[in-house]
Amino acid sequence: MSIFKDTFKQEIQDQLKARQDAIFERTPDAIQYFNARNSWIRMSSAVNVDGNNELAKKHILQGGTLYENQAQLRSGVLTQNAAYSVLSPGGNPNRLGLRPMPGIIGIDVKSLSAYGSLREIEVKFIAWDIRQLEDLELLYMRPGYTALVEWGWAPYLDNNKKLQSNIDFTQNDIINKTPTKEQLFKNIYDTAVTKYSGNYDAMFGYVKNYSWSARDDGGYDCSTTIVSVGEVMESLKVNYAPFNSLNNIVETGLIAPRVEGITVSDLPDLKKIYSKNILAGLFYELHTIGMKKMSGTQDI
Repeated sequence: MSIFKDTFKQEIQDQLKARQDAIFERTPDAIQYFNARNSWIRMSSAVNVDGNNELAKKHILQGGTLYENQAQLRSGVLTQNAAYSVLSPGGNPNRLGLRPMPGIIGIDVKSLSAYGSLREIEVKFIAWDIRQLEDLELLYMRPGYTALVEWGWAPYLDNNKKLQSNIDFTQNDIINKTPTKEQLFKNIYDTAVTKYSGNYDAMFGYVKNYSWSARDDGGYDCSTTIVSVGEVMESLKVNYAPFNSLNNIVETGLIAPRVEGITVSDLPDLKKIYSKNILAGLFYELHTIGMKKMSGTQDI
């Protein structure tokens, strides 16, 4: 029981009871659960590269990199679905020829605050070639970028003591869907507690730090540290606002309507710049309007 005098959710209590009963009942499902249970880890990036998310789709890390619609595990050598290939998942030639796919080897989850409201995850993964390292660096190894890390048990016993093998990742998909942070946090909670009763957990956060080191076999040991929303990285976003709340601003600008002789057509990149954050848009307006006024006869 926590210091807030609130016990575990009922779904979690039922899950603990199901696991406890499985020890004594020794049903076929229970025996398979205890003998075959293993952990899984999945990491996906919310970063668009060159204006699209194709690179992020090809580098969803779950063991290795997934194949086709994020559903199939890779296997084999030199096939379309190969785990070993002369091409990286991004389609670039591996400098050292035939190489394995990159993949996660482990995570370390820590609570930063007294009540567990802030968490930090260190994800360790391997890139087997400089091309793979370059692709992964664009997605997971730049401070301020966002990523979703998911982990859990498979197979697992549901609260009806039935063995389940599959996890549905579509509810918390950040690549093909564009949920707000609030929607994503709610979905994660519903998935973790209500749907999978503690056999699933996830964290969406910012890349805080990263590192890599070269290996003797030509590969690279990499790690990235992701911190949940609300810690240090969030303070770097004080000028950030969801773009859907800037619709009125990007149509007219904040400064242009107040300057005689200036129209929105004089600011062709207004929407693009404001999509980054409000401060960037303000600087763009000030600079562009200032340059136009300097070349004209009117004062601002």
